[in-house]
Amino acid sequence: MASPVNQFRDLIEALEVGPEVPGDVAAWLHDGCVRFATGETRSLDAALGLRGQGINRPASQYALETRDAELIAALNLIDGKSDRARCKELRRQIAAFDSRTWPRVRAYHRPPDRLTPIQAHLFHAFKTGQHMPEAGRLAEIARRNPLFSSCKKDGIMEGSQEPSGS
Repeated sequence: MASPVNQFRDLIEALEVGPEVPGDVAAWLHDGCVRFATGETRSLDAALGLRGQGINRPASQYALETRDAELIAALNLIDGKSDRARCKELRRQIAAFDSRTWPRVRAYHRPPDRLTPIQAHLFHAFKTGQHMPEAGRLAEIARRNPLFSSCKKDGIMEGSQEPSGS
């Protein structure tokens, strides 16, 4: 079953593409509207499952997904002996970008042409406003992200160890 945030995105996409809304999205929207109309919930976003205890706001969820996609794109550009080494190198580049480059480019809407491809991805990741993860968390993000191009064996990144936390 898709999450409410994904259902909401599917609804927006379906409305942008054409008049037909997928059945599961239509059912989700109908059920939420009925819950809201009958007073079961105080707000439509709560009725649709987009707000509530333990639920990230859609904007926050989108920002996290965007950050992760940009970090994975940057990670895919880094060479290394193992995925763990690549994550450590990306974390080093994140720290360098944060201290030296980000203060000079944060007001830009797009990354300046002078940035390297990795820095351009970091620019977009930083623009989300989300916290930048530590190396162990980067490995976890990479493991669960289909955009990561590393060799995987049985769903585990080759050469990686359990993450040590954020």
